[in-house]
Amino acid sequence: MRKAAFATALLVCCVLCTGMSKKKGFTISVHAEGTPEDNPRMIFPETLAGHRTIFKLVPEFSQSDIAAFQPFPASDGNGKGVMLKLDFRGTNALEMATRGRPGQVLLTKVNGKSVDVVTIDRPVLDGIFTIWSGIPDEIIAEMEKKYPHISQSRSAGNGIEMTPSTKKEKRDALRRAKEETKKKAK
Repeated sequence: MRKAAFATALLVCCVLCTGMSKKKGFTISVHAEGTPEDNPRMIFPETLAGHRTIFKLVPEFSQSDIAAFQPFPASDGNGKGVMLKLDFRGTNALEMATRGRPGQVLLTKVNGKSVDVVTIDRPVLDGIFTIWSGIPDEIIAEMEKKYPHISQSRSAGNGIEMTPSTKKEKRDALRRAKEETKKKAK
């Protein structure tokens, strides 16, 4: 009887705690092309232009690797596009994903929905990744709360490129950008 009561109390605590957890406003993930020889549990299929392509389940980078962004109108009228400036970890992941895979594609998912595909033509060394279309206005609004615009972000170092990498550095960069915007408005 005691075990059942304890298990019930534990279950109620778990349910209450998960209800109070902070929900993320959005997810962005970029997946590299996989192969049929990869572990079936680590890949997923996606149909692109009528052709079935396999992608790796684990993303190369995600929204946690973004340091700044810049929205722009999508040329195809499908939502907006965004240019992402990645932090140190994301920049390295993007370089590794693009260095040895010319001709392959990277798939971008926003909130689990496939929105854009880019073909790798050269290694990307500067940590800038562009999602050309498919970003809804609600996601842009959430990104505005979390990241500064690329034009507002500046290096933390003295003349040395020091893109914010930790959560604290990213929060500080966003705070500085908002303060500078307020100063310019006055």
